[in-house]
Amino acid sequence: MVNVGKMSKADLAQLSAQAANDKYGIVETESNLAKYKSQLKQLLEITDESGFEIVLPEATDAQATATVPALSFVYENAITNRPEIVYSQLGIKSSNLNIAIAKASYMPTISLTGSAMTSSSSMNENSWVNQIKTNFDMALGATVSMPIYDQRQTKTALNKARIARENALLELDDQKKKIWNTVEGYWIDANNNQQKYLAAKSNVESAQMSYDLMSEQFRLGLKNIIELMNSKTNLIKAQQDMLQSKYMTILSKQMLDLYGNR
Repeated sequence: MVNVGKMSKADLAQLSAQAANDKYGIVETESNLAKYKSQLKQLLEITDESGFEIVLPEATDAQATATVPALSFVYENAITNRPEIVYSQLGIKSSNLNIAIAKASYMPTISLTGSAMTSSSSMNENSWVNQIKTNFDMALGATVSMPIYDQRQTKTALNKARIARENALLELDDQKKKIWNTVEGYWIDANNNQQKYLAAKSNVESAQMSYDLMSEQFRLGLKNIIELMNSKTNLIKAQQDMLQSKYMTILSKQMLDLYGNR
C-alpha cells in the first residue's frame, strides 16, 4: 500500500509499532502465565522439573446462560448442610447437657451400700460347711444426702452453663448471617455477570462486524490507520469484557452450587 501510494510511511511505521507492541504484550502475558504456574506448583509442593500444564475447565455458553438458582433455595440448603452450622448446633446441644448436669447438683443423692461375710475356724468342732452357713452375715445400708450449702458452686456452674448456651445461640445466628451475606453476594454476582455476559456477547458481534468492515475499508484506502486501530481496540475490549463476565458468571454459579450442596 505504501508502494502504490495508498499509505504513508508514517502510517506504516505506526502500524509496525502496534504490531511490535502486540508481540511484546504476548511475551509479557506468557511470562505472567509462567509465574502463576510456578506459584501453583509451590502450593501443590511440586519440586521436580517435570512438565506442568493446566487443563482449562470447560466453559460453555450454556453454563453461563443457565438459570441462576433461587436465593432462598441455596440459603435453606446451606444452613442445613454447611459444617459451620452443624458445629454451632452441636455447641448448643453440648451446652444444654451442661445445664442439665449443673441442675442435677441441686438434686439429693441416694447411696446404697451392702456387704456379705462369713468365717470359719480350725478350732471349731463344727464342719467347715456348717461354720460357713452358721457364720454367714449380711448388711444393707442407705444414705440420703441433701445439698444445702455448697458455697454457691452449683449456682455458679449453672449460670456459666446458661451463659455458654446463650453464646452458642448467638454463634449460630452469626453463622447464619455470614452464610446469608455470602450466598447473597454470590447470587447478586451471578445475576449481574450473567446480564453483563449477554450484553457483552451482543457487543462482541457488533464490534466484530465493525472491525471487519473497517479492515476492508482500510484495505481499499478509505480509512486511515488510526480508525483501524481504534476499531481493533474496541473489539479486543468487547472480547475481554465477554470472557470476564462469562467466567465470573460460571464461578459465582459454582459457588452457589457449593453452598446449596447440589
